Amino acid sequence: MELEIKNFAKPDETADLDGGRLDLLTAGHVTVGRATYPPGWVWSERVGARTNRRSCEVEHVVLVLSGRAVISMDDGREVTIGPGDLCAVPPGHDFEVLGDEPYASLHFHGVEEYGEASE
Repeated sequence: MELEIKNFAKPDETADLDGGRLDLLTAGHVTVGRATYPPGWVWSERVGARTNRRSCEVEHVVLVLSGRAVISMDDGREVTIGPGDLCAVPPGHDFEVLGDEPYASLHFHGVEEYGEASE
């Protein structure tokens, strides 16, 4: 492996999430994504509506950097997440940004599939 330094100021790839954004960086054998969404952004109303899906079927492991959001599972469970929360989110969920602050998180798992699923 070679020494690599990368920065989200110049992502390797960017996926448009209909008002949100997913920036991807790959270093070594690891791809990390930084997702950013404005206040009020809802997965089912943006990506889901465009792709004819009711819920996100991608598994994620994310670290919340800023903002708050609610994850609504297909089985009825709901959790609110915020800065510093490390979350393992199984397939079958919706996602909504809460409040007036933009949301940002780092994605450590599922990032490749999420970018493809948004297309």
